[in-house]
Amino acid sequence: MAEDVLELSAMQMDALREIGNIGAGNSATALSQIINRKIDMNVPKVAIVPLGDVPDLVGGPDAMVAGVFLRVYGKAPGSILFLMPKESAFYLVDTLMGKKHGDTHTLDFMDESALMEIGNILAGAYLNALFHFTKLTLLPSIPALAMDMAGAILSVVLVQLGQMGDHALVIETEFLSEDDGIKGHFFLVPDPGSLETILMADYKVGRGSATIISYGLGSCIGITLYDAETRIGGLLHIMLPDSTQARSNENPAKFADSGIPLMMENILSMGGSRSRLVAKIAGGSQMFTFANATDIMRVGARNAIAVKTILKDLRIRLIAEDTGGTYGRTVQIDLNTGIYKIKTIDKGEKEL
Repeated sequence: MAEDVLELSAMQMDALREIGNIGAGNSATALSQIINRKIDMNVPKVAIVPLGDVPDLVGGPDAMVAGVFLRVYGKAPGSILFLMPKESAFYLVDTLMGKKHGDTHTLDFMDESALMEIGNILAGAYLNALFHFTKLTLLPSIPALAMDMAGAILSVVLVQLGQMGDHALVIETEFLSEDDGIKGHFFLVPDPGSLETILMADYKVGRGSATIISYGLGSCIGITLYDAETRIGGLLHIMLPDSTQARSNENPAKFADSGIPLMMENILSMGGSRSRLVAKIAGGSQMFTFANATDIMRVGARNAIAVKTILKDLRIRLIAEDTGGTYGRTVQIDLNTGIYKIKTIDKGEKEL
């Protein structure tokens, strides 16, 4: 687990923040539809936190909270814990059951079922958004509910999670209704190896009839290099521009400065010609607009600039690109023709 979360760079954290914003936004929309009133959502914090410090995020170990816990199954397994202060849980129950606000002081079986369903819907909405971002199919377990001191609830959950890791990726959300505040703390704890899958970076090379696909490019960039005469080429999915700025650079395919030369050398070793190589690129989106954005928040634009600079330094011609925008892309290259196909959810398809 340590290699998953403790060595994440600031730019990788930004990519996770982007995922968290998408997921939490989806969850807030779902909650708004359930209670039939406007919900505003803030995502004030995304952090890597020691498991022992998690209770402090919800008011301390003695704070009374309702907790809904779910396991996540699929290619990037993990755990989700949704915590609400007691007052927020009662407010939700009153809203869902058509009661006057302030009527609920304890939870009966129906109230507990309603809160578990809320947790289930919010987790499902979050994971559905994660699917659209990463194309990873992730399924939640049946939810479990407890209402008690935050430390007591978390101790049971964290004992299970502590067998897999010592830190949690924490996305702390605040839901604000039109009349009363509903606070919720959303915790995502990936299993070992899951962050590598979520923040997938890799490359593949081949020849002839092969088709290579990379799913769910947001701020990442998909770079193709292709030799039309030999029909040898490859597709690289990079996350970040510069390996020298990362604390962990064991996977050179994550970075533009190390991934592009690596893929080029593999293509040349298969019989491709450097003089005939041409490049096409896609991706580099700005998925969210930040009020106080700095350069470090503009990962997509920085990736695009770095890729173009490196291609120029390697004297590889860039003959087509589809970069920027505010939407995700899935890309594939047909090595028989060199056609680079780009698919989006709302912008249709195109070929480069």
